[in-house]
Amino acid sequence: MTEPMSVDKPLPEPGTTAIVVGGGMAGLVAARELAHAGVSVTVIEASAHIGGAVAPHEVGGLVLDAGAESYATRTPVFARLAEALGLGEQLVEPSAAGAWLHFLDGRGQPKSTPLPKGALLGIPGSLDEPVLREILGRTGLLRAKLDVNLPRGVGAKARSLADLVRARMGQAVLDRLVAPVVGGVYSVSPEDLDPEEAIPGLRAAIAEHGSLSAAIAALRGKATKPGSAVGGLRGGVFQIARALRTELEELGVTLLLDTSVQTLKRTGTAWHVGTPAAQLEAQRVVVATEAHGAVELLAPLLDEASAFGEAFGAEISLVTLVVDLPELDAAPRGTGVLVAPQVSAAHPTAEGQVVRAKALTHATAKWPWLADEEGPGTHVLRLSYALPLVGGAETADGGQPSLELALADASALLGLTIRAEDVVDSDVLTWRSALSAAGLGQKAKIAALRAAVEQIDGLAVTGAWLAGNGMAAVIADAQAQAQRIL
Repeated sequence: MTEPMSVDKPLPEPGTTAIVVGGGMAGLVAARELAHAGVSVTVIEASAHIGGAVAPHEVGGLVLDAGAESYATRTPVFARLAEALGLGEQLVEPSAAGAWLHFLDGRGQPKSTPLPKGALLGIPGSLDEPVLREILGRTGLLRAKLDVNLPRGVGAKARSLADLVRARMGQAVLDRLVAPVVGGVYSVSPEDLDPEEAIPGLRAAIAEHGSLSAAIAALRGKATKPGSAVGGLRGGVFQIARALRTELEELGVTLLLDTSVQTLKRTGTAWHVGTPAAQLEAQRVVVATEAHGAVELLAPLLDEASAFGEAFGAEISLVTLVVDLPELDAAPRGTGVLVAPQVSAAHPTAEGQVVRAKALTHATAKWPWLADEEGPGTHVLRLSYALPLVGGAETADGGQPSLELALADASALLGLTIRAEDVVDSDVLTWRSALSAAGLGQKAKIAALRAAVEQIDGLAVTGAWLAGNGMAAVIADAQAQAQRIL
């Protein structure tokens, strides 16, 4: 992480102004960097709330994370920002229980088992873990083990992560391990994911170590404890957005909520930002909205922005259930369950429905602080769905998952019956995931856009669609882009 500008760096001239378009995490972090450097900053946010998907909601009297609920610990960037904002003592690790996988075995029957421990995006770092026999079957495991005997060049030029895994380890690894994990992390198929962007250094590691499994083991290093790749905040990660807002207000940053930006123009040395109520002016502008909004603003200025087309991410529906069910105290499926895509296409539940959820998080099993807060018997479950859903009684208005569907899916995934009378409260929220920066073809588009932006004085663009997946990547990129225009 880069700290706010220190005294050994050149400071902007007194009276320097900046407008940050977008009050999500990227916008808030960029505004913080600018404000600490002495810039007079205005943040414009189209909604009534700051933080974007880093937000709270109340369910059953609990204040819970409404969107993002963890951060990647592979870099210290999130933890350092949290410490700088006074949240250091609230940094926590998840339970070591690890997540499970729900998949179809070789006979097409649904099964659930713990995920392999030493994997990256579902790709095993060791093919000797006993659980792999259960997941892949004898034939699938034998095919996967061919990886260590294949020439290093096999899969070296694979266009997608799916092609690479298929070439080196086979279809069973792709379908039963990689697809559900990639779907949970990126909300896309591994067929649409650039292998080098998804796992930086993967091709070089295969060339060096001779196999995909050895490459994954080397890249993963010693982090073999389940859950060790993420962290959280006691009380919820939404607190970091709140703390950012508090500090920005103390620094004198102006926050304009419920205000859309319609135009962005530059004349001379000034930027003109058009809102429904006024034309605002500043020397510097940071565009920190989601992809679609950013492309709309930038397209008149930069031909490179038009390469992103409509630039929409996937819509995700999150169903939160607070249930009174002591049977869940034993965390029967660890910290949650990832669902292989073939399950929803092929397996009917006892109620005659398919399992439509792509993942379930058992939040009170994953986060010990939440379990301690609630005590035995009360549990928080979060199910995620890729929209739109189509299916009569399965869905509520607008294609959202119904409570009945969520209960059926949770019962199938956790291996016990959860009834409507067990539910203390529930909530359904819809988020649009970021356009994946690791998607096929995105690297070249992003590089071209970045290069074009750097040629325009006083302009920066940031956000998950450029920075990559997860809060740590978003924070680091927002800091770097703000520093660049200082």
